[in-house]
Amino acid sequence: MKGAVAFVARRLLEEASIYGACEPTGSFRLELPRGMTLWDLGVHSMRVCLLPFGRMWIALERDDVPGVSFRWTVREPHLQRWALDAAMLPIVHLTCAALWRDLRVGGREVMHEAAGAGARPEESRDEKRRVKFKGRIKWGSEGDLETIMRQATMVRWHVRKLAYGKRASRRARALARKLGVDLLPGTTIVRSHKRGEPGQDAQNVPVRAQGLAQLILTERYCRREMEGGERGVRLDGFLARNGIRVENKAIREDRKKGKSLKNRAQPNLKE
Repeated sequence: MKGAVAFVARRLLEEASIYGACEPTGSFRLELPRGMTLWDLGVHSMRVCLLPFGRMWIALERDDVPGVSFRWTVREPHLQRWALDAAMLPIVHLTCAALWRDLRVGGREVMHEAAGAGARPEESRDEKRRVKFKGRIKWGSEGDLETIMRQATMVRWHVRKLAYGKRASRRARALARKLGVDLLPGTTIVRSHKRGEPGQDAQNVPVRAQGLAQLILTERYCRREMEGGERGVRLDGFLARNGIRVENKAIREDRKKGKSLKNRAQPNLKE
């Protein structure tokens, strides 16, 4: 799953660089939405201090009690490897990249005042459009979170009513017979499918907090693949759909070995 996480994180940083309309500054406590991987690991909030040149100093918190702290940058290496467990590095980097994208592109339209916080993002009138964040901030609106979670869920097969004059397709009727469902005239069956995959565009997930959307959808995608087996085939298919080539040392060695065996002269058995 590291390939999918690295791809999405890289794309989020590219969006922040290309479409970034504001320069975020300040220090704030960010409340993490429920359902995120970090929340399941016990991280409920993050204390964020924005530094110049695309850097953030972050402390992971549980019940407002600070824990491990580290510095993240937009340039590689993004994280100090000694600060965190190796298994947490990909998801922490993806979370930071999504946060940086929404701070740069969304600004105060994405970062909202938390209940009872009493502090709002302040926007200056200079050319750089500096936005100062302080106090307690909530990532995304309630409507955004509801839309994201709805897209990230698994949709079970169900019977749907068709428009007047329409009839179920041959494939739908075959699926209904397989499931033991009697389709009435004017109805069809919708197969089970997964909403939300990494690489979705803004049209598919119509929310302003696109960084948060890509973060949650990627986490759910990786979680499903790890639980469902056949991870390599599905991940390769996902990467291929997004034009990403999987390159690592093992694959390169296998390709080189296969090429050398193919080019090697075959023995003449007739002799």
